[in-house]
This record gives sequence, C-alpha cells and structure tokens, in this order.
Amino acid sequence: MNQPKVSIGMPLYNGEKFICQALDSLLSQTHENFELIISDNASTDSTRSICLDYANHDKRIRFYENNENVGAIKNFQIVLDLASSDYFMWAACDDIWEPSYISKLIDIMNIDKSIVLAFPIFSVIDENGIEISEYLDILELPSDDLYQRLSNYINQYEQLGKSNPIYGLMQRKYAESAFKSVFNLMNDNVWGADMLFVFQLLTLGKLAIAEEILFHKRKLATAPSSNMLTDWHSYFTGYRYLILNSTNISEYQKKGLNAEIYERQINSNIEKLANKILPSYLHSREYTMDYSPQLSYSQSGEDLIIKFIFDAIGIHKPRYLDIGAYHPEILSNTALFYQNGSHGINVEANPYLLDNFFTKRPKDINLNLGVGSASNKLDFYVMSTPTLSTFSQEEVQKYVAETKHTLQEIIPIQVETINQIVNQYAGGCFPELLSLDVEGLDLAILQSIDYQKSYPIVICVETISFSETGEGEKNHQVSDFLTSQGYLIYADTYINTIFVKEAEWKQQGKKYQSINVQPISLRTNGSSLDPLSLAYEVDRLSTQLESASNQLETLIHQLEIEKQKINALESSKFWKLRKFWFKLKNLFKSK
Repeated sequence: MNQPKVSIGMPLYNGEKFICQALDSLLSQTHENFELIISDNASTDSTRSICLDYANHDKRIRFYENNENVGAIKNFQIVLDLASSDYFMWAACDDIWEPSYISKLIDIMNIDKSIVLAFPIFSVIDENGIEISEYLDILELPSDDLYQRLSNYINQYEQLGKSNPIYGLMQRKYAESAFKSVFNLMNDNVWGADMLFVFQLLTLGKLAIAEEILFHKRKLATAPSSNMLTDWHSYFTGYRYLILNSTNISEYQKKGLNAEIYERQINSNIEKLANKILPSYLHSREYTMDYSPQLSYSQSGEDLIIKFIFDAIGIHKPRYLDIGAYHPEILSNTALFYQNGSHGINVEANPYLLDNFFTKRPKDINLNLGVGSASNKLDFYVMSTPTLSTFSQEEVQKYVAETKHTLQEIIPIQVETINQIVNQYAGGCFPELLSLDVEGLDLAILQSIDYQKSYPIVICVETISFSETGEGEKNHQVSDFLTSQGYLIYADTYINTIFVKEAEWKQQGKKYQSINVQPISLRTNGSSLDPLSLAYEVDRLSTQLESASNQLETLIHQLEIEKQKINALESSKFWKLRKFWFKLKNLFKSK
C-alpha cells in the first residue's frame, strides 16, 4: 500500500543541544514517505553542521539557511512555502515524536476528509527528557459543530496546552490559507500568535484528537517569559478580527463568539491571576501593569481620545451618560473618567450586570432602565451570555438557533426616553459626554435628543455592523445626522466613531477667550431631585466653577505676560529716548 507523502517543516535557531534527539525521532517514523525541510535562521552554534551531516546520510532531508535572522514567524512561513505534499506538520528542534506519530494521525484524517488538523494528547518533558505532566484537556476541543468547536477553543484556558496543536498534522492547503489570514496578526514579540493560527484553522474544518500520547513537548528552563498579561488585549483583538473576516461563520454566530470573548476578558483565569498581582483599581481591559495616564479601559482606546478632546477644550472632569454601560471597567468608555474624579449616569437594562456598578461606581447614578422612543415596560430577554441579552425577541430566536447560547429569563424592564433620563437625573442639563452602545437603536436615540435645549459636547457611538460575508459596514446615517446637528468626526476606531460639537472644539486653542459664566442655579425644571440627583447637580456646578476658575487663571496669566511685554517695550523706549537726548545734548555743546 502506497503511503501518502508528508512534508515536515522544521524552523530552527541555535538548536544544537536537542536537534539530534529531534531528528532521530522523526527519521524513525514508521511512516517513511516524508520530506523534512529544515530552515536554519542564521544560527551561531553548531546547528548548521549537525543538520548538514544528517542531510548527507538521509536524502529525505532538505536543508536551507537564511543569510540573516528573519524572525521566528517568517521562518515558520519559509518551511510551509517550501512544502510540496498534501499533508504538512511543523516540528520544533527540541521535541520528540513517538515512531507511530505520523501513521496514526494520517489514519485518523483518512476517516473524515473534513478533518483539517489531527493531534494527539501529549506529555511535557524537561531538559533531561523526564516527564513533567500530561495534557489531556485538548480532548475537550473537538466538535463536528463549527460554533461549538470555536467556542470550545476560545473558552479553554491558555495554559492548558491549546497552542500545541500547531505541531499537529494538517491538510497543507488549509494550513496555507490559515497562515495567510493570520500572518498580519503575528509578531515575534506578541504572545498568542500560535493560538490564533489554530483558531483560524478550526474555522476551516474539524480537529481530531488521537487519544494516546504520541508527542513529547520539551519545556526549556531558559524559555523566554510569557507576555500573557501585557498582550492579553492584542490576543483577543486577534480573535475578533478573524471572526469578523470569516466567511464560514454566520452573523449571529459571530455575535455569539464575540460575546464569549468579552466574557473571557471579564471572568477568565487571567483576571484571577491579575487580581493576585494588581490592586483592584488598576484592572483595565488590557491589565496594564503600570498605572499611568495612558491606561485605557475602552475597546480600542476611545477613552484616551475623548480625554484628549476634553483636555484641549479645558474640561478636565466631564460628566457622562453611558447608555448600554455593560460593565464599570471592562470595555468601558467612562471608567477612566470615573477614576479621574468625574461622575455620571450609567444606564444598563440587564439587572444582573448592574450590581457591578453599585460596587465599583458608588458615586455614579446607576439605572436599571432601557432607552427607547417612549416610556413603557418591555420584555428584556436575558441570555446565557449577558452581552447577547436584548429587547428583541427575533434576535433571541436567531441566537438560540445558530449558537449554543440559551434564553435564561424574560424580565419586564422599564424603558424611558433619553430626554426623560436627562431631565430627571441630570437636572435637564445634558452631560458633556454621551457613550452609546445600543444595538440597532443608536440612531433613533440620537435623533430623539433636543439639541436646541441641551446637548453633549462629545459623543462616542458604535457605527459598525455585521454582515453575512463578515465585512462590517459603517452606519453613515449616524454620521450624516450628527454632522447636520453641528458635530464633526474627530476620530474613528473602526468599531466606534467619536464626534465633537464643532462650535465647542473651535473655541480651544484661541489665545484670548471671553469668560461668560452663567448665573449659577439648580436646573431642576420645577421637579424635585432625589439625593443622588442632587449630588450629581452639585457636581455639575462644581465642574462649572472649576472651568470658570481655570479660564480666569489662564486670562490672568495672559494679562501678566502682556503686562511684562508692555513694561519691556516701555523700558526700551525710555532708554532709546534717553540715548537720543544725550546725543542731542552733546551736539549742541559742540556748537
């Protein structure tokens, strides 16, 4: 029986210590029909001579070397590009394979042609070849269902060996397709690139696991430390990019998977690890180790952009109205401002998410409300993944049909208009910042604001949608409407667009500004304020006073500078006149 040919790609650098063990185990495979492609990444030890010696004794080995070190990821690509067989696998220069590794994985793949990746359970060995542990958790990853398979991979903890299937046996055409999709996300200095590749491969077909130990992954004492904490955000952003651009995943499956990614960021083991390292107030979306003004809680750094706008205008503690707030810190456009002393109103329809706000935003007004076109009560559908909860019964039906998520509960929730919320809880004066993320209702809410009466200075609103083809489309209706209301687009992060009131923005940067402080009074619109609303109104007045004080200090400073210039000019004129007087006096004396 003819054996199908397999291409083995070994990218390596300075592997002299274990390369012989690795090559011996590969050359001892019972499946003998393979080519072993070695790409030496400009090693500085004896790796080259060892490989050439093996190549001289076994014609299945093809040895290549780079003139300079091109980086690990590029070297992985080189051996893949040189492969010529239908089946392909990468091999590290310090691992060990059982003799039946290739043959048993090929047998599995021959059972079902929709299998694109096969891998066994494996053990971890130390530098002496002694077994440290066995990894059985990868048995939980396979599924014939696309959504379940991707969900399993997203939700498995990263330290349980989920990256190692990158060394499994693959159908080469799918490996090339996955590598091409992920290549732009890969970086030698970024943690998690191997897992993004495996995830992309799983969008193309099934994963099969051989339920016996056929592979031994060597753990080196000198291995570089993980960048897991610092690269956590980039890692999950990579998942979102792959999901968004996949043509194999339906619209509602994409929403479901993205919701699971958000949940991982909030409830994952990495957060538990961060809790042991960082004080609670330092837990941003990116789990940044060093708290600084550059800390961002937003999805794509929107809060830092917004802060820059307000700093330029001269509002250092803007009030905010956060509709669809979701979480007090994770993926929040207002958390940074709360940390800096601002306060505002958070509106969240899901009552189970609101407890976090009472705990972490006690100085804010936190409301369990929906926002709509009229005041009434509507059924709110609570899903197993909170980010998918919605007022739309149609969306719930699609989530249940196309994803693994289930409907947990239906709760009647009070719905109010945005103007009612501003009147009752902000004294009728719109907060300076509006953050809006209400799927499908953003434009209607924006159109309901009475801009002639009161308006936000900065608006951050989600303006990207999903499509069946995986290509998000910008909602130009939102941009067109806000432009017609006197806003300009200051920044766009692809997911969200940040608008600033043009008249307010043009005031910043002017050398002289008149100070026009309105008479201070409580804006209650004839209605009584509860204690929280009263505190909010006091905070608004304090902000107004602070802003006026800052403007006054600026003007005083500018006047002082002008005074010094005038004094300097007068002094110069005095000495020039005095000098002319003496010249004139001497002239008359000479005559």
